[in-house]
Amino acid sequence: MKKKFTLLKFLAVLFQITEVFIGLGVVSTLVLFPYATRMVVQREGNLGIFVINGTPGFNYTHGSSGFSWSSMDDQSPGLYPELRPPLLPSASTLGRITFGRFRFRSDDGARQLNEAKNDGAVVTDALEGSFTFLGSTNASAILAPVKWPCICGILCTGVITIAILELLSRMFRKVEEGEIFTKRSIRHVQMIGLLFLASSLCKGAMAGWLKHAMGAVVLQHVATGTIYLDSSAKGDYSPGFVTGLVILALAEVFRQGLVLREENALTI
Repeated sequence: MKKKFTLLKFLAVLFQITEVFIGLGVVSTLVLFPYATRMVVQREGNLGIFVINGTPGFNYTHGSSGFSWSSMDDQSPGLYPELRPPLLPSASTLGRITFGRFRFRSDDGARQLNEAKNDGAVVTDALEGSFTFLGSTNASAILAPVKWPCICGILCTGVITIAILELLSRMFRKVEEGEIFTKRSIRHVQMIGLLFLASSLCKGAMAGWLKHAMGAVVLQHVATGTIYLDSSAKGDYSPGFVTGLVILALAEVFRQGLVLREENALTI
């Protein structure tokens, strides 16, 4: 009798397809990043390197063709219009390098911003945003310290995500075949939990490495004596560590349940 096409089987196939797309995205990123940096040095494109929610990524726009590539889902040229040149790009609109996001603080305390909220002005003691080099003649030196932190961060995130999806796909296929609460399925759950922990730690390390490299470069150009880099962008968090602990706890519950079931079977 032919098995039904269940939701778990559909999810297993969907995860495998997602693995392929993520793998292609990682490979494309690794190939495109050196090309993008070369185009920026030659003032034929704009490049943005960011850390958002603890995840490193970059955004590249080619000047003459308008081709745009982003390695982050929540990062688009609309958020950083300086990355996208006008229809007729010139030398002044290309070769831009944007680092973000940062929080700057003034030694003078509160700063008055040119924004109106209701009937009053917005007053804050911190300026948050990105830092853009406008067609710097020393683009190679600016990009050199952040090249490997960015590439390693994207590669680490992509590889671990593919591994998690592959384990989920295998586990769902085994459940579809009738293997529920077996030693193999519990090992899969344990490995998924460990991968979430590893992902959180690796992302934190890679993001910290990249933010430190970007911050060091930015501080060389913001040495005004009145404004200094206060911290990295807000929202730099990774919930993967807590998720991994919860999954490992569930795996232990399943393992204890399997032990009890085997003991009861022997008793009978």
